[in-house]
Amino acid sequence: MDFFAVEAHRAHFLIIIVDIQVVVHCPAIQAKVLFMLNQQARVLPAFRGDFVFNLSGLLKRKMERSIEVGCVLVLLVLSLPLFAVCSLLVFLADGRPIFYRGVRLGKNKKVFYIYKFRSLVKDAESRIGNQILSERMADELHLEHRFGRFLRNKRLDELPQLINVLRGDMALVGPRPIRPLVYEKWRREIRDLDVRFQVAPGLIGPSQIYTPHSISHRIRSLLDNRYVRNRPSIFADLAFVCFVFGKLAHNLITGILTKICQYCIGNRHGERRRCRRLPQEQAFAVIVGTDTEQGRESSPQYSIGSRLALIDINDEALLLESHNPLDGERLVLRLEKQAQHRHRNTPKRRVAYVEARVNLQAIRRQGKELFQYVVTYNPVSPLNYYKIHQYFLEGSIA
Repeated sequence: MDFFAVEAHRAHFLIIIVDIQVVVHCPAIQAKVLFMLNQQARVLPAFRGDFVFNLSGLLKRKMERSIEVGCVLVLLVLSLPLFAVCSLLVFLADGRPIFYRGVRLGKNKKVFYIYKFRSLVKDAESRIGNQILSERMADELHLEHRFGRFLRNKRLDELPQLINVLRGDMALVGPRPIRPLVYEKWRREIRDLDVRFQVAPGLIGPSQIYTPHSISHRIRSLLDNRYVRNRPSIFADLAFVCFVFGKLAHNLITGILTKICQYCIGNRHGERRRCRRLPQEQAFAVIVGTDTEQGRESSPQYSIGSRLALIDINDEALLLESHNPLDGERLVLRLEKQAQHRHRNTPKRRVAYVEARVNLQAIRRQGKELFQYVVTYNPVSPLNYYKIHQYFLEGSIA
């Protein structure tokens, strides 16, 4: 048992530390000690009228906050060049204001203002309302300025939230803060949505990293609640922050080098398609159902269980290839691909189900005829929408 003597306010008292519990043997200064601890310690009855202060939770919170503030200051210094570049991009694209200031709900539903680099046009928030902003909505409503998509995809618009963390409105890691309008829309539909308010919202959220941006709040809430209930240590959070910033730096450098290479080889405008097209390796589509128009019979070459090669995919359509023709059918497809497991060397199969319709056919001759089809699709459920964007379109950071 360790002990030491402390002199305070001209009164001598003995503090005995046992398993991070402090026993104060001086009734005259018990109120002063309570005040010094900001009334955050839990007071337990003890023998002879003394008090026992359980400081384990208090000391842990103070230590975590000190480490967090130190990390934020380091990140702010390192990111100063990015602050200058992002501010210039926003100013050149859409003038002032440079920063977006929006209302969010924090711990215990406390309202605070969040800061971002402005990636949308000035009246975008009133036009979005309580909806989740997707790339398709941004394109249809022309919500993003010239560099807005770049700032959002590279997560550079989130950098000013380091100031929110420094002020104590947010933490480095935690569920992402949500708008009051979005909360009012989903609070009755999503079970345990209020669990997220047990902790401070985070600059980096588990659902933000492991799900694409446009995924529904129902799926995101599951990941956020799992984080809140497990409560990893501050050192696990710091490791997670390092992992995320490493990923973001890699994505940023790769994107810049790709643009430089396109400029050098003459393709200065890049790909002009509205939706990003992603080639697929070791991927195919399996017909699991058909719904032909006007009672026509299915193509005899294809039946339930037939496979077609999946060449590439974007947000709206698939490019399929086969040796047999399809005849304008509505299909139910099971998309499959082999993906590497994150923590093991063994491959893992990823599967998603979609309703599809053949829109365009082309014939490519390579020894023998190969038929290529542009097929528009809709995922059959929100979970399959998540699987498409996570595993096939690779829309998340990790």
